[in-house]
Amino acid sequence: MRLLLLLLSSCAAGLVLAMSDLKTFSRGLILVVIALNVVLLLWKSPATSRLRLAGGLLSFLGYAGTVVAWCVLAFGCGIEYSNATSSAIVSPIVTVAAVMGLASLPVGYLGDFSRTVFRQRAGGERKPL
Repeated sequence: MRLLLLLLSSCAAGLVLAMSDLKTFSRGLILVVIALNVVLLLWKSPATSRLRLAGGLLSFLGYAGTVVAWCVLAFGCGIEYSNATSSAIVSPIVTVAAVMGLASLPVGYLGDFSRTVFRQRAGGERKPL
């Protein structure tokens, strides 16, 4: 899973760099989030904790959803985006899937970190999720 997410993150970074229609600030912000994902993936494997695994799976589903929704937008709505109704429905789905793909991995790691800190402060006893 780690290798797959690293590959997807590098592909996403390449796509963001190629998007000349985005403002420089927006591209930089997205690249910072992708870099954070890569650092987290290199630091610890997402498969070592349930929360990190959930974040990794949601991240993968977000990346996959972005690709599928974009294909529907490009091929179903038309390459020129001439179908305004279809574009109005699919464009927000692309945005939501992309945000889910970028944000869920750090959220999973943050949840695992906070759970570890909570356990240490509670005297080391195991608390249910």
